[in-house]
Amino acid sequence: MTVTLTIIDGKIKGKSYSFDSRTIVWVGRDSNCSLQFPAHPDYEQVSRLHCLLDIDPPKISVRDFNSKHGTYVDAILVGKRESGQAAPQGINADVKPVEKNLYSGNIIGIGNVHIKVTISGEQPDYTPPATPQPPKAMRIVADKAISFIKNWLEIPDRTPASQREKQAIGGYKIVREIGAGGYGQVFLAENAKGNQIAIKVMLAEVAATPAKVKMFEREIDNAKALNHPNVVRLTDNGFDPANNCLYYAMEYCAGDNLHTFIHKMGGILDLPLAKRLIFQILDGLEYTHNAEIPYVRLADGSFGKGVGLVHRDLKPGNIMIANSNLGQIAKIGDFGLAKAFDMAGLSGHTMSGDGFRGTPHFMCRKQVLEFQQAKPEVDIWAAAACLYYMLTTHYPRKFGKGEGWEVLLERDVIPIRARNPDLPAPLAVVIDRALQEGSKTSTTLHYQRVQDFKADLAIAFTEILD
Repeated sequence: MTVTLTIIDGKIKGKSYSFDSRTIVWVGRDSNCSLQFPAHPDYEQVSRLHCLLDIDPPKISVRDFNSKHGTYVDAILVGKRESGQAAPQGINADVKPVEKNLYSGNIIGIGNVHIKVTISGEQPDYTPPATPQPPKAMRIVADKAISFIKNWLEIPDRTPASQREKQAIGGYKIVREIGAGGYGQVFLAENAKGNQIAIKVMLAEVAATPAKVKMFEREIDNAKALNHPNVVRLTDNGFDPANNCLYYAMEYCAGDNLHTFIHKMGGILDLPLAKRLIFQILDGLEYTHNAEIPYVRLADGSFGKGVGLVHRDLKPGNIMIANSNLGQIAKIGDFGLAKAFDMAGLSGHTMSGDGFRGTPHFMCRKQVLEFQQAKPEVDIWAAAACLYYMLTTHYPRKFGKGEGWEVLLERDVIPIRARNPDLPAPLAVVIDRALQEGSKTSTTLHYQRVQDFKADLAIAFTEILD
């Protein structure tokens, strides 16, 4: 399936853009927009960042980014900022963004210009029903999954524990829930030998077609190929048809995640501990960015062996702090799998609205503007953001209540010593450098390789602690 966008008026009339896989498309005059309008009188009503298109062929939706002149579908307003409201005020936590699904034949109005949507394989003038309902089979599957989870997690079982048989997923006995988020729950479980492991259950919110499951399983196979002391080890995965869920098994880390650990330690970590943890995190990243993995997309569109895996959602909540005889050990978890679940189209969530998963608080501007081309440097930026959080308990950018992705595009990182004036200057310089992003129209990041960031941090910490 292919989604094609064709500009139907103005200086670049007739120009088309085609998409055959999931992506997000920023539309506007900004140089980083993948659908960019030139500086020309024909497009004077197009904002710098006008709207966002979430494309997952054959699905497509549009969300206005509080543009001055508005975004329309078939002449019906989707959204715009209020009259007299300045552009920087477009980030408004009190206004819930409006997102509209599109169909083949729809005309998107971007200010005073128009874009036609064509979706291959559909009737050109398809009109959805007034109250869209999922197919009956899908509703049955969804109802079954919801009923199963509710019965499993919410209804107390008063049968004595000694007489009660534990629930099972994929042959693993479930002991108890230990976490939730993203697309499902994480459970402490036991394998056939009675060893403790962690099971992550991911409920598909749309029909789990063989192609979508295969796409996700490729990413799991990549993650299973990783073997490093600072990366949570994946050991197994599968699809449990009885419970309509994908799952994967991984080593069980008995400690807290980094976010919880920081706050249990009283807030800002002392420099020796922060040094220990950040170097362990970077060791894990350096390994994964250079590890051999079984599936990478080759130039001809096929898959083959390749080198390097990017996490894409590194944050304190995805870093486990395990305890050992040698002290705390940081282990990176969820290596790109939440993003892979989304990209496979299994989550049922869009990437342009509130369902755009991931964590903007620890994400660089480059990753949002170049969504499909995530390279190792976005993980390095996120690691620097985690170190920033360890030493300040603040995010690098200022986020107000309810604010999300727009903040990445409109606000710059706050220098770390503005948050923690007591931080030694040599370390502050390196962290600020790692979080530099250039201008709002630039996506250049300073550190392209983990080893370069580690080298500069080593010099700074040596100067401070030795």
